[in-house]
Amino acid sequence: MIKRGLFWSGLLLAIAVSASFYASRTVPPDTLVPAHFNLRGEADRYAPFGVLVWVVPAVIAGLNVALAALPLLDPRKDNLRRSAGLYLTGWIGGTFIATAAHLAVMYAAVTGDAPEVRFIFAAAGLVVAVIGNFLAKSRSNWFAGVRTPWTLSSEHAWVIANRIAGWGFVLTGLATVAASLLSSTPETALVLTAGVLASALVAVVASYFAWRADPDRTV
Repeated sequence: MIKRGLFWSGLLLAIAVSASFYASRTVPPDTLVPAHFNLRGEADRYAPFGVLVWVVPAVIAGLNVALAALPLLDPRKDNLRRSAGLYLTGWIGGTFIATAAHLAVMYAAVTGDAPEVRFIFAAAGLVVAVIGNFLAKSRSNWFAGVRTPWTLSSEHAWVIANRIAGWGFVLTGLATVAASLLSSTPETALVLTAGVLASALVAVVASYFAWRADPDRTV
């Protein structure tokens, strides 16, 4: 599992680093370039290119190290291995979205044009949908899934909460992809944010009641 995560996330990191090298040969380091885009895809924050160009690659590299180490620390290692699809989707999917956002910023720095933010939202929607699929099949562990005091002390609560969150994430992800193609970017962001938060909230509340109803809970 760790080797697969390092391979794919390392490949994405290499793409991000390559984009930074290419852009650094074109854009002077003291040039102010877009560092953040609003929901309409308009630049609303700027930073010196010499600083911005390496921020995301450095963050990706640090996260890769952390995410490679976490499975070694989980007391429920076997369950985490059985939830490898969920862990790897979060790891690689998150790295993919960060890389896509970095490429968008590098594109804007080199060309001066605003990138198509909707494609990043579409990618995020796909990642959320895939995460949802694996959430519903995950096993109790400390680092991936809906982790509350109740899900970590009751297998029944874990199953209920993660199935609810899983279906919510799948529906949210698909709705986000559709909105990114058919609607405006602000509305797409609202669909994604509201869907993820609502799914998580319902799952957390459900985990408590499932825990109370479980005679086999450990606490």
